Amino acid sequence: MPLFTDGIVSTLADLRAQETHLYEVASAEGIDLTTKLKLAQDEVAIELTRIVQRTRLRSGALDGIVVTPPLKLWHVFHTLAMVYRDAYFNQLNDRYQGKWREYQVLAEWAREMLIQTGLGVSAEPLARAGTPILGSIPGDGAANLYFVQYAWTNAAGQEGMPGEVAGLATDDGYTLTVLPGVPPEVPPETATGWNVYAGTSSEGVTLQNATPMPVGEPWVMPPTGLISGRRPGTGQEPDALRIVPRVQLRG
Repeated sequence: MPLFTDGIVSTLADLRAQETHLYEVASAEGIDLTTKLKLAQDEVAIELTRIVQRTRLRSGALDGIVVTPPLKLWHVFHTLAMVYRDAYFNQLNDRYQGKWREYQVLAEWAREMLIQTGLGVSAEPLARAGTPILGSIPGDGAANLYFVQYAWTNAAGQEGMPGEVAGLATDDGYTLTVLPGVPPEVPPETATGWNVYAGTSSEGVTLQNATPMPVGEPWVMPPTGLISGRRPGTGQEPDALRIVPRVQLRG
């Protein structure tokens, strides 16, 4: 699972899974769905910060919050509520108003489920990795096109969200080299190593190192070439679910 701060937690596909005709509505009403995803994340972040502050997590920080299913649904439903709110005010169409209200209720339900089940938290959060720096050095390799991505690891053996895939074509007599995106990327404070995923297609990258690479040390493809390891993960699982205390008003 990604961290909340790794990026926009839901995709256009997640929205369309809830609303089959969403793209048609957005096109007809001139609504930018990508912008709405970001605006919804900003609004959820404000409310999530307030919720986190009710726990005893440090300073209400969001960088250790894992995107659990209730949190993801909250973002999806809140985004859809924003979309249909805009569509309603464009046309004052009662059908759009009904959808707006429906998704408002669902967003509040998902938020309540998050509070009831607890916030997913990571004790040693690893931010999503950046884009790898690819190169080549003289060696025994044959000309080929390689695709690579990487992910940070911590002392507990956990792996963060992999970064973007990068590609490089090598020439005959050269060997692929990979470095995590540093500089300009600064490794997370909790990072003790990194994993490299490589393949000859962007969809077919697999783990190449038996143990995490030390931070700052390059990975060099061995003379035997790439191996078929496991597929990249999707980020950290929460170490714990932190229950959110209820606020009791005094009167």
